[in-house]
Amino acid sequence: MRRMSSTPATTATSQRKGLILLALCLAALIINIDVTIVNVALPSLVRELGATTTNLQWVVDAYTLVFAALILAAGSLGDRVGRKGLLLAGLGVFGLGSLAGSLADTPNQLIAARAVAEARSSAAKSTLVTGLPAVSTRPDRD
Repeated sequence: MRRMSSTPATTATSQRKGLILLALCLAALIINIDVTIVNVALPSLVRELGATTTNLQWVVDAYTLVFAALILAAGSLGDRVGRKGLLLAGLGVFGLGSLAGSLADTPNQLIAARAVAEARSSAAKSTLVTGLPAVSTRPDRD
């Protein structure tokens, strides 16, 4: 078993990787909490917006449909423009889409806002998938 010496550069790199991992985990948490909130809010959507069963299905499925359609393109875009920028832009627009969804007055507005939020969320999720292996490699296990 090989043992790595702990130099200041190695310690700084380890701390940086830890912060990157924390940021990626927080981004994943935010995105997944949004999905949970929408599922819990479905009965309220019927009362507040007069949503039909079909509307409720689209509220949930628009998110998944857009994610499936854009995840590969978002991964490719992340390779071209940079993962950090794509993650930040994705989370920013995701937040704006979620805000628009919370202000929606009709089920169709909510569905559109969820689709926009997921379009950018897929960019953030593609960064999560490619970013985790980059920060979790261990040099002592080559």
